[in-house]
Amino acid sequence: MIIVLEDGPGMDNFIISIVIPTYNRKEILEKCLRSLRGQDFRRADYEIIIVDDGSSDGTGTLLDKLSKGLDVALRYFRQENKGPAAARNLGIKNAKGSIILFLGDDIIAAAGLLKEHYNWHVQYPRNNYAVLGHISWSKEIRVSPFMQWLENGGPQFAYGQIKDKTEVDAEGFFYSSNISLKKQFLFSSNAFFDEAFLRAAYEDMELGHRLKKSGLILKYNVNALAYHEHYTPLSAACRRMEMVGRYSRLFCEKTGSKPSDWFARPLWREAASRLKFGVYYLRAKYYETRSIREDIFKYVMEYCFIRGARKTRK
Repeated sequence: MIIVLEDGPGMDNFIISIVIPTYNRKEILEKCLRSLRGQDFRRADYEIIIVDDGSSDGTGTLLDKLSKGLDVALRYFRQENKGPAAARNLGIKNAKGSIILFLGDDIIAAAGLLKEHYNWHVQYPRNNYAVLGHISWSKEIRVSPFMQWLENGGPQFAYGQIKDKTEVDAEGFFYSSNISLKKQFLFSSNAFFDEAFLRAAYEDMELGHRLKKSGLILKYNVNALAYHEHYTPLSAACRRMEMVGRYSRLFCEKTGSKPSDWFARPLWREAASRLKFGVYYLRAKYYETRSIREDIFKYVMEYCFIRGARKTRK
């Protein structure tokens, strides 16, 4: 189902199509959309495509309300709950812009986000060039030492591994919460998100794996900035890492690869000790809001990942 909530000028001549899958997150989605309205970029040159993955929280009603004052072309699709991979594919197939920018529904865009993505595509005009933006924690929330580690050295985005690079691995850093590609390259490569990935876990890296084989070059623009505006406690990160672990098995099956060394060191054996994990978890909880303890945080995340990898996907 598609509802065009606001046509706006230049309906068929967009430069950028912003594709955002969403599921039962209308409060943060509203903040996301308001940040996109405030872009330092001509409003006639971009469209926002929201793909509702079967929400039951009134997301459609919210979008209808927002569209009346958004002053940006906003298009709304709704599907049965099939996961973010299927939602993004629906957005791709209906995008009218020459550049597709994937964002998460929990992303707050800095005012220059679209301009930074666009300028880099002008700088690197070949179809096989993509642009990875940067995501940081919002200054509006309290950021714990654990969250700082997640962003720079942990499994969240690992920007700390990039340092001063402007070109990064197209598979390992294909983060679909702030990344843009030429639409023509996606279609010429016949590459879409694999809808077997029913959750937000490895579906973007798996697509990055295939696009890399097709010649994708990924440039990193630290100034294409967006923010996460929600507190992430250790307990939530543990649940997510278990889910990521479950889908790592599917990723390995699809790509013929092995689990990353980051996870697969002798901890496959060590992590079997629930007692050890219990001790490390309590220590991680203590340091979560006090200081960065990489060794402790890393062990807990690895354990949760491995525990998830041993479970059947759901």
